Amino acid sequence: MTSVIRKAEIFSENGEHETADNWLDNMLTELELQSERLRDAQNQIAVAALRRKERLSARLNPEPRTPNPEP
Repeated sequence: MTSVIRKAEIFSENGEHETADNWLDNMLTELELQSERLRDAQNQIAVAALRRKERLSARLNPEPRTPNPEP
């Protein structure tokens, strides 16, 4: 993150203020996209973990079976 800010400062020091603004906007957009991808991945992991837990629980605690009535 420090290098991103430093690069924008260099643009600004060279009088390229619009370039600095665009650079920071682009980096912010990229960070937002990465954050969204991380949230999606975390949600997928959480769902998979919940499913594994449910399957394990079902194996360890099977539903009692009712015997078939004999004719």
